[in-house]
Amino acid sequence: MQENNTQQKKLSKTTTEDILITFPYHQMGVPISVPLVSIVNCTPLYRIYRKKTDLFCFEYILSGTQYIVEDKKYKVSSGDCYIIYGNRKHLYYADKNDPPKKICICAYGNLISELLKAYGITQTVFHKSNVLPIFEDLISFAQQQPDYYSFCHRTAIAIHKLIDAISNDTEKSTFIPQYIVEAKNIIDKSAEKKLNLEAVCKQVGISKSQLIKGFKKYYKKTPYNYLVDIKIQTAKILLVNTNSTVKEIAYSLKFPDEYYFSNLFKKKVGVSPSRYNISSKE
Repeated sequence: MQENNTQQKKLSKTTTEDILITFPYHQMGVPISVPLVSIVNCTPLYRIYRKKTDLFCFEYILSGTQYIVEDKKYKVSSGDCYIIYGNRKHLYYADKNDPPKKICICAYGNLISELLKAYGITQTVFHKSNVLPIFEDLISFAQQQPDYYSFCHRTAIAIHKLIDAISNDTEKSTFIPQYIVEAKNIIDKSAEKKLNLEAVCKQVGISKSQLIKGFKKYYKKTPYNYLVDIKIQTAKILLVNTNSTVKEIAYSLKFPDEYYFSNLFKKKVGVSPSRYNISSKE
């Protein structure tokens, strides 16, 4: 709590907030904790330094310029999105001649790390990323003054959408063959479907062997294992955010049965679906 108060004191001297919504840190019974969402106008003195914490920040630059220092120095400006990762030492500060206005989402939770890992996201800056509507939708929801638990659930879904969109933007900028990107986009939308590789291959115009080889090369896993990871991440969200039973979730995600789903979930996550649901609310 002291860290939160200190951070707010620093922010009050170096920003003016169009919108500032804060919550207590580390609340129980939610998929992630969300201490802060805001739209801030940074002054030329804006400067944030953090040693390793478990805080993640997803931010979008509306105007102006900012610098981020981690293992290297990054420059971000209007239209850029970036992630400040938990457990990394980092510094970010305003361009004194062109301080930024930005949207910030700050959150805690293992779910964020697991989503980033599932999508293979490790980089910090995403230039001209098409994610502004996701930020705006969450800010709009926050302005309705929802209860904290509803807001955390909505934020978890927004962060999932952000990571998915960033993943797609990253693929376009790293020269992954278009047919592999198209196949991945189809599979990304298939959490509630059975995977039919032949149908996917027909849609994108490649052979089954080309698809499997491409996924192994660019995503380090087979299309089937990639979809399983997406289904498991979706199951986590459903377990925490809905009243669905394990059997109903297994059915909705097209697993053969609840026992197969439970065993696979425990293998991937380390605990059973029921235990995961209980632990998230303790």
